[in-house]
Amino acid sequence: MKSENQCPVCGKVQLDKVFDVLDFRGSNESFSLLRCNECSFVLTSPRPLDNELGKYYPKSTYVSHNEKPTGVFDRIYFQVQKANLKDKLKKILRHSKTGALLDYGCGSGSFLGFMQQNGWKVEGVELSKEAAEIARKRTDSAIWSPDEFEIQPNKYDVISLWHVLEHLPDFERVVEKLKASLKPGGVLLIAVPNHKSYDAHYFGKNWAAWDVPIHLWHFNREVMMQLAKNWNMNFEETLPMPFDAFYVSMLSAQNKKKKLWFLKGALRGLISNVKAKSNKEASSLIYILKKVV
Repeated sequence: MKSENQCPVCGKVQLDKVFDVLDFRGSNESFSLLRCNECSFVLTSPRPLDNELGKYYPKSTYVSHNEKPTGVFDRIYFQVQKANLKDKLKKILRHSKTGALLDYGCGSGSFLGFMQQNGWKVEGVELSKEAAEIARKRTDSAIWSPDEFEIQPNKYDVISLWHVLEHLPDFERVVEKLKASLKPGGVLLIAVPNHKSYDAHYFGKNWAAWDVPIHLWHFNREVMMQLAKNWNMNFEETLPMPFDAFYVSMLSAQNKKKKLWFLKGALRGLISNVKAKSNKEASSLIYILKKVV
């Protein structure tokens, strides 16, 4: 484990403890959330070393890497995923009509396959060998491991990271590599949980999207705007991911061991989405950053 004493966003060293959170995926280990006094960035501490992270990813529960549903939440995930794919395409079309797309952390390639069917040239990056092989068969496209992926200068119109950035120990180095691979005017889509959402506040330390320790970093709008400046990219807009509020809230209600957790979680997800219409603090947010021409 590695203790953290410096904010990777602003470089300040004053980090205050928010509270402790359990790893609900299986280890039941406790981790602290630390908030930067300067920029409000939140990080997980202690952070597992790179070679320790794998043990916190139980394959049977890490649903985005599975090809077929194996349980109740897998089934929910896959049903929501179908609707989510159309929503993602709609949001991408606001900034780029067609072209070359790279999905970093593509899992088993469902998003890549959907985009390919809609006329995009697709490629991916995926850590899991099993998931990468499924994505390769699904799209007949190049799928690299993170270590294999090299900068592809000015190649892509769109690069997406769907709930990936929070997992990356070296997220700033990865983004710089991805930025170099974007065409001038190309867009980077970063989807991450938002700890300023209603459901995050309601569920507190039981909020499923803390997901320690595999979620190493915890973002909000102000932090992402600062990161866009650090990366010399234009901050275009922020868009909600409304399906996430229901899924995360149901998992969170289960973490709290609430009776009728499925229904109570769905209700909290609905309330979160309603509140997000006015305060713009959805459970998960997509940040659209554009490479400066």
